[in-house]
Amino acid sequence: MRVPARARADRHAAVDQDVRAGDERGILAGEIGDGRGDVLRAAGALDRLRLGGNGRGGNIGILAEAGGSTFAVTNDVLLSADGIGAAGLGCITCAFDGGAGQGGAIFIGSTAATTGNSISTANLALSAFSRGGNSQVGTGGSGTGGSVVIAGSGFALNTASLTVAAVAYGGDALGTNTAGAAQGGDARINLGTGTTLGTGVVSLITSAYGGGNADPGGLGGAGTGGVSSLISTGGNATISDVISLQADGNGGLGDFGSSLGVGGNGKGGSVFLSAGSEGAGNSGNGGSITNGISAGTLIVSFLGALIRSEEHTS
Repeated sequence: MRVPARARADRHAAVDQDVRAGDERGILAGEIGDGRGDVLRAAGALDRLRLGGNGRGGNIGILAEAGGSTFAVTNDVLLSADGIGAAGLGCITCAFDGGAGQGGAIFIGSTAATTGNSISTANLALSAFSRGGNSQVGTGGSGTGGSVVIAGSGFALNTASLTVAAVAYGGDALGTNTAGAAQGGDARINLGTGTTLGTGVVSLITSAYGGGNADPGGLGGAGTGGVSSLISTGGNATISDVISLQADGNGGLGDFGSSLGVGGNGKGGSVFLSAGSEGAGNSGNGGSITNGISAGTLIVSFLGALIRSEEHTS
């Protein structure tokens, strides 16, 4: 078993969907020295401040390719490949946009025919979350969820609960500017031949939340859900309690007190739950997905929500 990228266990932003603004990275600061180069250095500093920096998550993989490999952790495991754009700040007459956030990629499983591999944890959370940076006097940054995939053949995955999140948030804006758009990512589990999944809860979340702008004339950002997919193409999943697949699209809030602003559009994404590949008419190749006989819960959501601006007249 090889782990080609370092897992970060110090952040839970993607699992907690209530996090919105959070801790933005500070503005790049530097001292302007004396001499004739001051003006040029000052201009360079303003250029760097014009846009909030983009944030892009990296790549994480746990690969079971040699056969007979074991990855066992007695405690909880969080793998995080989040991307968070920085805020765009500046003067009132300058357009400083928020930076874009792009989630990274996480892959767990095998990429070749193999057998006898085992992965076990107490609870397993995988996050490729994204958030666009807020902007004071420009456009909110966009947020694009990353990709989280559990796939392959010949391995057993056992965990008390499995949470896979590729959620996206657009950055907020002020004034008459447009808040950032959000695009949910991909969360896919594909159990190939000889692969088993044993857990109490499976939660796949690729919802998107457009940024908001509550100022008069403000425009909310669009939110488009991603893809949440749990399929078996020859493997077997036993889930004793909850199966939850979410790919909601939520438009951002428009302005209050004016008819000029508009709430962002919301468009739901795609969800798949199948003993077969995605799409109609595909064979399951002997695969199965079993939910608790009488106590199991199935939650499927791919709503599109438009949050309209409010108008007040006197």
